[in-house]
Amino acid sequence: MNRFGLSRSRNEAMSGVDIASPAKPAPQEAQPVTPKAGETVYEIGVILALHLAFAFAVLLTLQACGVS
Repeated sequence: MNRFGLSRSRNEAMSGVDIASPAKPAPQEAQPVTPKAGETVYEIGVILALHLAFAFAVLLTLQACGVS
């Protein structure tokens, strides 16, 4: 018995325990990790359109206030 009150060491107590889970094969219909080129171009277009719309709204607001 050691100073912690245990009669066996950790290595002896855990000798029969397998921590790693068994490997599972990847499903056949797995999604690709990288997006398609069309998806990326679409997202860039949406972000650009929102950016330009916000800039135009700011421009109109400044003109309405007489700043620009």
